[in-house]
Amino acid sequence: MVNFYAPIDPSHPDAEIMYDFKAIGEDVELLMKDEYKYCLKQCYKMSYFISKLYAIEVLKMTCEFLKDDNESIWFSYAYNIISRNISGREVGKNKVKQL
Repeated sequence: MVNFYAPIDPSHPDAEIMYDFKAIGEDVELLMKDEYKYCLKQCYKMSYFISKLYAIEVLKMTCEFLKDDNESIWFSYAYNIISRNISGREVGKNKVKQL
């Protein structure tokens, strides 16, 4: 389980959040040395893509990951998600398909 908190700039809390997942490290090295950090990086990646696709910033979430018999780590579930819209960025209705 990983408790993710967005890297908000305390001096500019309303500024757009930068989810710099590349700064956390390489996936293969993290898998061998620090599985928790690997899972945290996956949370950063998900938050980054959500912000780019839907103009929503994930501020906080709890994520569950599972490890299978082959030692692969898989994202399973997220809950307690708190988010905010990115001000000044609208997502066109034709870009996002409503379910």
